[in-house]
Amino acid sequence: MEMIVLDIDGTLINDNNQILKQTQEVITQAQQDHKKIVLASGRPTKGILQFSKKLKIKKDNGFIISYNGAKVTDISGKEIFLNETIEKKLSHKILTRLESFDVITFIDNDEYLFVKDAYDDLAYIDDGEKKINIIKSERDDNELKLCEFKRLYDYNEDLNKILVAADRNYLKKHLKKIIEPFQHEINAEFSADYILEITKKNVHKANGLEIILSKLKIERNNVIAFGDGENDISMLEYVGVGVAMGNANNKVKKHADIITTENNKSGIAEIIEKYVLS
Repeated sequence: MEMIVLDIDGTLINDNNQILKQTQEVITQAQQDHKKIVLASGRPTKGILQFSKKLKIKKDNGFIISYNGAKVTDISGKEIFLNETIEKKLSHKILTRLESFDVITFIDNDEYLFVKDAYDDLAYIDDGEKKINIIKSERDDNELKLCEFKRLYDYNEDLNKILVAADRNYLKKHLKKIIEPFQHEINAEFSADYILEITKKNVHKANGLEIILSKLKIERNNVIAFGDGENDISMLEYVGVGVAMGNANNKVKKHADIITTENNKSGIAEIIEKYVLS
């Protein structure tokens, strides 16, 4: 294997938003062995950069796939190889339609996180173990500044992604109604069962990865990828070895070659040691 691709949330980091020591060590060893490292997430580029620094990924050794594949950069986030945005007329229609549903809508420009109401009563969402303030979580996890924008549909800049958060049961029940008018123009994937991520049609992590592999002239069979969310399925299927985390749902696991332990355990390190470093 010449490349390791890692999703962030629920994969690279544990439930305390930390990278396990064992994972850190094998990534360091993989770099010493001249393996390429790619961090692939639905997060904004800025929200991924912090982990590239923690892993001490070298400039010539890594890449970032952000916004579920809409943007691809070098590990510094400065050199851009792909930047797919939702056409402004379409984003206006989507954001207008979302006003009719009991959801929280987020957009960002990789510096500011824009929401309609920073104190929205819907912000407290059950993530399966506890209630979290999803607005605070998105702001802090991605190191963005929070800004209220009363009419998101009037935002006039290009958008890589529109993020929608809501109670998991509500989102599942209303998903079809939300996306139906745009289903042939967008890609809508769940990164968690209470978070829906909307990007331009045909944008997904595998497309972003293809750009990198083409640049480096690496065959996809020489790539191993780790993920836990439905937005990881495309890359798990695309690479030579797709690894689903133990905390992934059954839909994701069906598309993986290997199922490792959950993100709170050392499953990533064990798989890399076996398939990459041995």
